[in-house]
Amino acid sequence: MTNRILDWRTGAKEFTEALATTDPTPGGGAAAAVAGAMGCALGAMAAAISLKSKKLDPASRPGLEAYGAKMASLRADFLRLADDDAMAFENLMLVLNLPKEDANRPRRMQESALRAAEVPLSTAQAAAEAFKETQKASKLAAGTVASDLWCACHLFRAAGQSAGENVIINLRVLKDPARTANLQGRLTEALAVFAI
Repeated sequence: MTNRILDWRTGAKEFTEALATTDPTPGGGAAAAVAGAMGCALGAMAAAISLKSKKLDPASRPGLEAYGAKMASLRADFLRLADDDAMAFENLMLVLNLPKEDANRPRRMQESALRAAEVPLSTAQAAAEAFKETQKASKLAAGTVASDLWCACHLFRAAGQSAGENVIINLRVLKDPARTANLQGRLTEALAVFAI
């Protein structure tokens, strides 16, 4: 038990120290994705505890098993998105530093800004999906894990809204109105889930 506690504390310390540096990454997009991954981990834990409960209604078992599997899948997605976000932003920074005389700079700027908007949009969409799934699972789970599931929902809301901020700032660089409108519309749809 002690080694597990030290391991997660070390991981949390290292990640927050990386966020606190003046390096461009990890930043808000990666933090949003990690918040989503933490929410999924709480959801998976709540499902596992509920499934072990002797008081569990047998009719709730399939839904909780499916929810636990969904949280495992989404957690992997969020962790990948944290890496993708850092890579997308690092690429955007590289393009920003290209000489202004470089004929390829405008095209590469649009490509990298699009990618830097698409990744956090995926994070916001995953957060919305996880939020909806967790709200449904809260009706099946044991009462002892209710606070964990609500904490997960708060983390998903934070992940979605934080990712949304990163989408919006990168859309400002895009010069294609149709593409900008499409991404903005998809973001609005994802964030509407949290207004429930």
